[in-house]
Amino acid sequence: MVSDEQFATAFDDAAQEYERGRPGYPREAIDWVTRELPLDRRSVVVDLAAGTGKLTRDLTRRFDEVIAIEPLAAMREQLARAAPTARALEGSAERIPVPDASADAVFVAQAFHWFDPARALDELARVLRPGGGLALLWNTTPWERREGAWFSQLDDLVERRPA
Repeated sequence: MVSDEQFATAFDDAAQEYERGRPGYPREAIDWVTRELPLDRRSVVVDLAAGTGKLTRDLTRRFDEVIAIEPLAAMREQLARAAPTARALEGSAERIPVPDASADAVFVAQAFHWFDPARALDELARVLRPGGGLALLWNTTPWERREGAWFSQLDDLVERRPA
């Protein structure tokens, strides 16, 4: 059986494919979070488990200071190319390499399920300023939504396959 850690590090070998295949995030979702928290251009934001920078790119267009945290070296290399104005740091949800109360918001896109929830939430509370917020984003594919007959049939076939 493959452990979560082994599965997660498999992304390190496929960073370019991940960058090509992973969809981005709707501008409307980021607009909504920006209004609700509320954030402005001067807000310091962290993109936690930033991967190849899909969300980081969008954040650097909105905020002057974006700190992208990613544990995997190959993903950080892609991230640095995709969002050169962001500060890319090695770290994890359980060990965020920023000072206490230094972020106005932490964004986590398509990654919260990889975290040790109790340790990650303690660490998030440590790095957020009073009144700061956590934004959890997910994207889906037509397959995950079973959008259209073709995707539904394919999903049914995959679900019925022997383990």
